[in-house]
Amino acid sequence: MTLQLVTDLRLPVLWDGQRVDWTMTEPLEGQLFICPPPKEREACPGCGLRAEPVAWRGLVHPLEGATFRISSPTPKRPHREVDVPAWPVIALYAWRCPNCRVDEVWDLRTNETWTLGPEDYGPDGSTAPTPAGQGRLF
Repeated sequence: MTLQLVTDLRLPVLWDGQRVDWTMTEPLEGQLFICPPPKEREACPGCGLRAEPVAWRGLVHPLEGATFRISSPTPKRPHREVDVPAWPVIALYAWRCPNCRVDEVWDLRTNETWTLGPEDYGPDGSTAPTPAGQGRLF
């Protein structure tokens, strides 16, 4: 498989159908505690360079009408559950190689890292294959 190079600053506008707002950031080291810790980015999958990549974090917006079920105890109903509207969360980190401009995205919800192809930059964004019977986390 040949990697396609991206020559502009775009990142996917959607991730599995959910709108993403990208913000440029410093690399993850020292900013964030994640358990388990992220995989080390050893080298660019496009050119093998071990230089510091440009980094973004992605605020993923829930699908319209998405909710979370939470437990909301009250004195009279100690085990009451309620559906509340879902809210946007930082769930993606992207890195761009400064040499060949290949983008990688780490999805915190699935702990998967993806190397983006040309199809990921279109109006439909990036869509990962979903096994039958499994949906998004929100």
